[in-house]
Amino acid sequence: KIGIVSNLEKKSDADTLFFATRQNPEHLSWMFIIEKTLNIRGHSAVFIGCDKALKKTCNSGHFPMLPNYICNFCYIYAKKFHETSKSKVYWLNSFIDKNVIEVATLEVNGIPPSDLESYCYSGYKIGEIVKTSVIHFMRSTIDNFCVEPVLTIFRNYLINAICIVHVCQKILETFPVKRVLMMNGLFMPEQIMFHMAKQ
Repeated sequence: KIGIVSNLEKKSDADTLFFATRQNPEHLSWMFIIEKTLNIRGHSAVFIGCDKALKKTCNSGHFPMLPNYICNFCYIYAKKFHETSKSKVYWLNSFIDKNVIEVATLEVNGIPPSDLESYCYSGYKIGEIVKTSVIHFMRSTIDNFCVEPVLTIFRNYLINAICIVHVCQKILETFPVKRVLMMNGLFMPEQIMFHMAKQ
């Protein structure tokens, strides 16, 4: 089992965290409005943004892949948006341990296809959690997750899900906030954060 880094330095006194891994222009606009509304009421917030960390499992992608230009534009737009709005943003890659990716890849590739849907990690049913994202990526209903190309995509989502478990742990230790906001909590990164933040 991969160890989770703990005792990280607290980076801010914010009481609200926007887990903004979905950062389409309209998403960022909604979150910005909510942030400023909270500011008026005496709250402070930080954003967690995606800096191309989840390219293989991005909700904006669809089979067979997320084009590079979409990934690049998303990050450039989000970066400029946060700079202009003067929001405090921290990027996903700063929380990702490359060793976790390597170990997660070995572990997931060693799971028999028939066991992927029931796979659990650190108490989270990530085999179930990633199914919504995989179906969204394929843009169709899926009767069998054990056949190609769905099998490879499913494994990619599981690998990133393991990484996100560690990322969310680090984020919540770094920012011990009172509330976490996200778009809907259905897709893989948000759903993991949703379950972890409730604990």
